[in-house]
Amino acid sequence: VCAMYKANGIDGVDFGFDCYTVANGHRDKFFSGQSMDELKAFFTPYKEAFERHGIEVVQTHPPFPTFKFVDGKDESKEDYNARALNAVKKTLELTAFFGCKYAVVHPAHGVLDMDLDEQKKANMKYYSQLIDDARKFGVTICLENMWNRRTGGAIVDSACSNPYEARDYIDTLNDMAGEELFAFCFDVGHANLTGKNMRNDLRILGKRVKVLHIHDTDKLEDKHTIPYAYFGQKGVSVTDYKGFLAGLGDIGYDGEISFEVGNVFRVFPAPTHPAVCGLISSIGRYFATQINKKED
Repeated sequence: VCAMYKANGIDGVDFGFDCYTVANGHRDKFFSGQSMDELKAFFTPYKEAFERHGIEVVQTHPPFPTFKFVDGKDESKEDYNARALNAVKKTLELTAFFGCKYAVVHPAHGVLDMDLDEQKKANMKYYSQLIDDARKFGVTICLENMWNRRTGGAIVDSACSNPYEARDYIDTLNDMAGEELFAFCFDVGHANLTGKNMRNDLRILGKRVKVLHIHDTDKLEDKHTIPYAYFGQKGVSVTDYKGFLAGLGDIGYDGEISFEVGNVFRVFPAPTHPAVCGLISSIGRYFATQINKKED
């Protein structure tokens, strides 16, 4: 896979720790149930492959949900939250093990009728527990704009989807830490789902945006597919990539152009994957030329 990536113009990856599971899909148990030595031994072949092919791990994605507000069917929220916190802490160390600076740690959604101040207080308490690990391993924790769905299907805002709220999260956490250990991952698909003005949101977030999750949606589901996959009549993209790129230019974004499009490799047959990688690379390089392009 690394050879295919490199041969088709992809130089870095977003390493998803969230895809490693034990029975019944418990992502957190995979990490909390093993020692760091065991986990490093497991991931060493990946690290060596990346280094051999010149592929950089530009960001990681620890397992989620990071914590829960309500009890599950088979366990209390306290039991889950303690185990999941341990898992995320271990993936922060693994992020450093891969030589990576950024880990995207989701804020918890809460429940739809939950008081937003209560939700924010719980998230701030959670992230504060990661400060010492972030400092120890030299990893910047990136919050992400989330979304939720009401009964009946309507998509609504969730934690950090309001850019002013997200800005306050990050600034408050960095004040608590006494240094810049928190930043933002701007998820294009999530912003599209919640109907955001991406250029405006990016301007509000400013230099706090350090990494990106670029992917397309149809505004109905979180599709995680290649940009420009969905469009209306006359070939107009459902996602406002022009505004997104202009917003990146406004804030002087100089980070990686990172895609979160894993589903495209599930849909396209394996023999087409090199071509898919080439298309993703081409879109990324096109985006890079547009970020600092002067408006006509």
